[in-house]
Amino acid sequence: MNFKSEICNLKSEIKNRRRGWTLVELIIVCAVMTLLLAIVASVTHTMYRCQRSTRDDVTSRRILTRLSLQLRDDVHAALSAEVGPANDGDEAVRLTLEHSPQQTIQYVFHDDRGEMERVVLEDESQVARDTFPLQQNSSATFEVAGESTSGVIVMTIEQLVVGLPDAGKRTLQIQAALGLHGHHDVALREGGTEE
Repeated sequence: MNFKSEICNLKSEIKNRRRGWTLVELIIVCAVMTLLLAIVASVTHTMYRCQRSTRDDVTSRRILTRLSLQLRDDVHAALSAEVGPANDGDEAVRLTLEHSPQQTIQYVFHDDRGEMERVVLEDESQVARDTFPLQQNSSATFEVAGESTSGVIVMTIEQLVVGLPDAGKRTLQIQAALGLHGHHDVALREGGTEE
């Protein structure tokens, strides 16, 4: 009978025991939750940083595409081109396209601001102005390959890309034939009617 009484005492002791977590168990759970929260925060930060870098890269590519199309249109319609410094003592590079004796278009790369500027001048007064913001640490050069009235204009833009899988130096080269629209008009006048 002694054995039965011990079992009864044990059962009553188990019933009387408080059910819950010990302090050690709670500390372990808090440590695990803190570790999981840190991992999620790190992954979220990396995701947002990649998203921002990708968005900046897409914006930059759109600006370069717009610049490329505008430059080609202007060069194709130009009668002559000249490359030189923007101002005396200035490191900025300037491309001047003559469309007619009254109208010229100038492309100026401002190294300090990291932007390409397009200015349309009629009779030496500014009619229109566009800016193409490029990434920081960009550089641009202009070159006239061939004659200044029938050559090819080459614009080279170098950018330093960071934060993307293809990080490094990216080079974009835009080539456009000078006076292409003018030569087409002359051929139409000499050859007959336009189709």
